[in-house]
Amino acid sequence: RRVAKLAPSSSYHGGYTPIQSNYPSPTTYYGEGRLYYLRHFFGRLWSRNLQEALYAKLRAELAAAGDINRIYPSLALSYCHWWDGQRAKAQEILSTLQKEFPNDLTLKLNTVFASVQTGQHSEALALLEELASTDPRNRRQYYDLTLQLALHTGNTVVVRELIAKLLNSPSGARELYEFSRKLQDAGLTQHATAVVNKAMNLAMGMRDPNFLMRLSEHLEDLGRGQDAAQLAERALRFANQRDRYGSTLSRWNFEQATHLVSHSKAVRAREPQLVEAVEKNPNSLQAHLKLAAFYESTNQIEKASAAFESALNLRPKDTVTRQRYAGMLQRSGKVKEAV
Repeated sequence: RRVAKLAPSSSYHGGYTPIQSNYPSPTTYYGEGRLYYLRHFFGRLWSRNLQEALYAKLRAELAAAGDINRIYPSLALSYCHWWDGQRAKAQEILSTLQKEFPNDLTLKLNTVFASVQTGQHSEALALLEELASTDPRNRRQYYDLTLQLALHTGNTVVVRELIAKLLNSPSGARELYEFSRKLQDAGLTQHATAVVNKAMNLAMGMRDPNFLMRLSEHLEDLGRGQDAAQLAERALRFANQRDRYGSTLSRWNFEQATHLVSHSKAVRAREPQLVEAVEKNPNSLQAHLKLAAFYESTNQIEKASAAFESALNLRPKDTVTRQRYAGMLQRSGKVKEAV
């Protein structure tokens, strides 16, 4: 059984909309109306302390049911125990049912939701991994849930494994862009950069000017000014191309793209001047530091490192230069080198 397309939550945090992961939530077995009716009926019995009669009826239906028909009374029992505050009992029923029907994606996903809300994060992550491999239609949402859970629990190992899977999957530029933004929102700039690299490579074959500018702005936020300018230049090239919503490049995006491209050309013209200054004055500390600062500002970390090393060769005990060099390495994620 295929799970219905996952819906976004009504709450927002971290700059993006998380996936709805409540338990109980509507499924292919209990739609919104049927679930509401069951909860309303349970609430009326509970207010009169008569819920045991409902439990007894559902257990009797479960005992008499066979095959797939066992799912309905089992889910109803789990839901009612959950609403009754007996979450451990509710999850036990759900887990047993999921093991009885291991190929049912709906049951597996609901087990994930229940596990998340009861703090059984390892079980939830394992099930999400299974779902992502067996239900590619919702793979993006499963990855999103996995990321939310990994960030919530501080599990950086899962984050790294998830990024590796994402980069090796047939993900499009838009999906990679959204995922990179979520990583940036979580403060994982180095991981966000790794994901956006692939997004940029894919975007260079696209003709959607407004998306190209969204990705360009994201690259600029990550300190990738030259790459941002490259995408902005492509956006200008296809400014009159209509995107999937029928829109051409917006006025705001056009102005931003023009600014980025013109600034990039000025920056590219400055590099040869700084390199020439170093060649003419190889023993000038300031010439090497100016070149290092230029490369750092344009996120060319390897070239900046080489320039800093040359400066330190001239003045090995210069603590200010060492601090600047170490700070750049730390900001770029090279903590061991910085130490």
